[in-house]
Amino acid sequence: MVNDIITGVSEKLKETFGDGYGIYTENEPQDFEEPCFYVACATSVSKPMLGARHSRTHSLLVKYAPESKTGPQAECNDISDDLYAALEHITVGGVLTRGANMNCSFDEGQLAFAVDYDVIVQEVHVSETMGAASLDLHGKT
Repeated sequence: MVNDIITGVSEKLKETFGDGYGIYTENEPQDFEEPCFYVACATSVSKPMLGARHSRTHSLLVKYAPESKTGPQAECNDISDDLYAALEHITVGGVLTRGANMNCSFDEGQLAFAVDYDVIVQEVHVSETMGAASLDLHGKT
């Protein structure tokens, strides 16, 4: 589920900002080409509900490395406005999912944008049936 949410965020970033921005989802690269985004799940919380359901909150962190070296704060401010609008609704597995608790900060020349996605997960228990078995017991008399 977390990977599906990361994919949904990445697809929304590509749709919003286009091909001119790199989007990374694995390890934060050391020699990345700016401007670019890095998307990762910062935390994930699961709370049991009735039956076999769980309410899960996945907190994603979207980092943005600006292209501008002379005015990175202004560039990040513009990008943060776009992120609030873009990440409010993403598609996860064909289902529209709403982002909540969005906030951002500017640190070490980069924008850090956080957003939560809440989902309900249904546990599925798969039981395997065994084929017919026979047991031959030979005892001593």
